[in-house]
Amino acid sequence: MIHFIIYAVSGYLMVGTITYVWGHPLREHAIVTGKKGKARGKANALYRHLAHSAQAINFLVHSVSATATNQTSAPIASLYEESVRRAFDPNNLFITTGAPHSRGLYLRNFAWFYPDLLNPNTIIDEADRRNRTALLSRSIRTALETMGAKPYTTTIVPLTMRRFATVNYVTPPSDSLLGILAGIEQLPADMSTALISLHKNNIERQLTYLAEQLEPMIINDKQCLLPDIHENKSSATDTRNECMRFVVSANLWTTFAKAESLGFMNGNVFASLGLDRIRYKKDILEFFGDEGYIRNSLDPATYDPHATGNITLDFAHVYKGFWDLSRYDEQILFKSTADLILSDPSFKDASDNCYFISNKNPDYRFLHKYTTPSYQGRTVWSSFNVEFADRLLDLSQATNDETYRHHAERILLQIKESAERNGGYPELVGADGKPYRTWIYKSAIADSWFPRFAGVWYKTFRSTIAHPI
Repeated sequence: MIHFIIYAVSGYLMVGTITYVWGHPLREHAIVTGKKGKARGKANALYRHLAHSAQAINFLVHSVSATATNQTSAPIASLYEESVRRAFDPNNLFITTGAPHSRGLYLRNFAWFYPDLLNPNTIIDEADRRNRTALLSRSIRTALETMGAKPYTTTIVPLTMRRFATVNYVTPPSDSLLGILAGIEQLPADMSTALISLHKNNIERQLTYLAEQLEPMIINDKQCLLPDIHENKSSATDTRNECMRFVVSANLWTTFAKAESLGFMNGNVFASLGLDRIRYKKDILEFFGDEGYIRNSLDPATYDPHATGNITLDFAHVYKGFWDLSRYDEQILFKSTADLILSDPSFKDASDNCYFISNKNPDYRFLHKYTTPSYQGRTVWSSFNVEFADRLLDLSQATNDETYRHHAERILLQIKESAERNGGYPELVGADGKPYRTWIYKSAIADSWFPRFAGVWYKTFRSTIAHPI
């Protein structure tokens, strides 16, 4: 039996190595400038296993190379320029986080991690602006051509010159279409109009598909439509093994709202899907905010008698997303949730300035429990802290309370210090402030996420990251 397992694993890794080499990012320039025609995506079992095996090799290769070439500390301005040049190299096939994610196009990232790439306060020069625009357009176009009319997956993995595998990590997504729409709305009008015209029917079909997943749930005489009553749906915090999550419902509401603003379904997305825009959002807020703060999950198995044990930092959601803090009812609910996080020492890292995704590690599936036990629990994700800071700035303005601005400033200054110390913008760091790593995993230097930090930095300090205070 042991020999069979060894042979099977060896064969799997051998196939992964061949696939990895054949579709390696070093070949991307040839893909971009060479063969013409649309990207082709496959989702059958063979393609899924090819993608998984190639990704396994990819993570292994980058884990080894990252150990051999540690990042060195440097001033934030030089780190930012180096990161931006790498992330938006015009020879890249699409935008990625950075190693070890350089093999996958994660659709959600356009909403969660780079939602305003063309913010002029983050752009270095004209070449940078052109590169970002071209690569953003190419990324969204590649995703739309690959996905076609099929239900969108979380990830697209290149296998050959123009052939891709569409796969789900870890479960079917709640925010892949949200990412696509966030990418489209960033593009110049001529580009976004062209993409919408070409892919309107497929995107509208996907909107209908998402709406069909909504089911009524009744708790304490309150009813709400939820897409994840029976099974977990992936979001940016995808490894948390939970159902009935706030972030998943917020993803869908925001997806429909963005689609409506972009003119899909004749600008009447909610009505076309049989939903009332205002009522649907109110139901979500009342359902998840029943105890005066936003609960991460309504699954009874996850309930914690301590309020902060029920909260995750992704409640802050995304840029131009779910929250409207000019509305008093939303402002009060966001404020009470934020206050619980800000006042609980168990949510803070060693610096006392940044915040974990959760103050406890979640229930994981078997794989993540033994490979990355704190991945989306007691670890500091730079991106979620940046979004939290951005919402705190809005809350400060809405309430005329400078306390929230001070908290936002402390978060951003700490992330700046962490980037300078670690020689790049960290995907996530552990409680000790060092890049999170386990026996099999090393967090990425997230080059493409850096501009989002730069945008919120400018909003806070009125200074570009190239000339920080």
